[in-house]
Amino acid sequence: MLGILIFAGVVRFYTLGDLPFWVDEAYTYHASQLPTGLLLSTPVDNHPPLFYLAQKVILQFDHSEAALRLLPAVFGMLSIGVIHLIGRRFVNPLCGLVAAAVLAASTIHTEYSQEARSYTLLFLEICIAVYGLLAFLSSGGAAGRGSGRQKGGRTGALVVYWVATLAALYTHNIAAYFVLAFNLAVLAAWWPLRLIDARSYLLWFAVQVMISVLWLPWLLSIFALTQNFTWLEQVTPRLAVRQLFAVFGANRLGPLQSAYNLVVIGAAVLGMAFAVNKRQFGVVVLIGLLVFLVPVLIWLTGIATPIFLPRTVLACLIDGALGLGLAVSLSPSRLLAVAILAFVLAGSLVSTTNYLDSGKKEAWNEAAATVTRNFADGDAIFLCPFFGAQPLHYYLGTATSDRPMFGWDGDHGVVVGIERVFVCSDCRAGTFPNRHEVRRFEDMKAAHRRLWVVRSTGGHCRAPHWNLLRSKLQDLGYRLTGEEALFRVAMDRYDRD
Repeated sequence: MLGILIFAGVVRFYTLGDLPFWVDEAYTYHASQLPTGLLLSTPVDNHPPLFYLAQKVILQFDHSEAALRLLPAVFGMLSIGVIHLIGRRFVNPLCGLVAAAVLAASTIHTEYSQEARSYTLLFLEICIAVYGLLAFLSSGGAAGRGSGRQKGGRTGALVVYWVATLAALYTHNIAAYFVLAFNLAVLAAWWPLRLIDARSYLLWFAVQVMISVLWLPWLLSIFALTQNFTWLEQVTPRLAVRQLFAVFGANRLGPLQSAYNLVVIGAAVLGMAFAVNKRQFGVVVLIGLLVFLVPVLIWLTGIATPIFLPRTVLACLIDGALGLGLAVSLSPSRLLAVAILAFVLAGSLVSTTNYLDSGKKEAWNEAAATVTRNFADGDAIFLCPFFGAQPLHYYLGTATSDRPMFGWDGDHGVVVGIERVFVCSDCRAGTFPNRHEVRRFEDMKAAHRRLWVVRSTGGHCRAPHWNLLRSKLQDLGYRLTGEEALFRVAMDRYDRD
């Protein structure tokens, strides 16, 4: 196990601070500097405050890219240890080692361990909740009339589950879907599987009530929000399945990726079949519900508010790793077990190596450098979309204050004049925490002869929005005089005729 952890540490801390922040990571940087009271009372970006509060501690010492990615890397390492404990305790030692190795080699888990966002913290909390839940289901037996030691174990398991689940709900709203799956798993364990009795189920229900009451203040604040991320579109069922398979398998294998991922999913399902044969019902029920129910519910929610992304279903990888651990450790054939393990790890290692060699983020640092080199009196910065101001502010630093900055709010077709990112003295629930005001194009034209247009080409500045903005700029006498293509960011220079 030590070797697995060393390998995981090498790939997760390798070049941790080399890549620039992309938009969401810059958001973490700015949000983590907000006052603690504001973070606790206002959902500044629809996300709960726990991860931002943890990052506030790091910001006391360093503001660098590596510093803000340190905690996600640590959380990723810890989750590998927890999944090893799950497999070791509830199946066998080999299952724990295989599950840990699969997670350590996972490309997507490595990616999010190197991103200054909350996804590996949520992953760790879900892992711990799964551990507590399985401990609850296995302590006391079907009748719930076990010894005092067994009952004490059941209480301890519920405490672990309670703490981890509540932390998850205050880390990311997507945790609610996993909590629903947990509750359905326990319901199935009570009836029809009869793994616990009615008294144990009532105890479980009481814990859920406690969690709901403590989560209610945040839930009410979410309902008060008026902000909506309209840039995200609902994915098709086919694309959702493809993305989910990439979470379980690999996402950097090129033309071999689809076939590889299909085999990996098949092996995990085979592991669940082996577990059924060995009567490992608690593990099977939980894995089945998380793998199949959670992604379906997340996708169905997208009919109203699109939220299906690889990062929102990342915690389902817990089940993929455990399923493969079951396949190897419970296989009736040693040759089949070795073949599954070798195939899965070989593909994951190639995919992760490709990521470490070529992984890139949005080049906002290069955009800031271009502006710094070329900005002159009478110029202005123009961003598409306007929240590109967050990473640009980070890389411009103190040079931002004397440079007029505007942004394009394509959803409303208006220009936003940005004074400063995250000035929140007047923030309240439901407001986007950027201080800005709507400006007319005519006002911008009167004051600025040249625009440095910085636009996200990675999806945030959608084609219809960009085309409308470009048309308006041309109508006002601005013409394109230069352009520079950066990675997922474009720098366009417009001069007024």
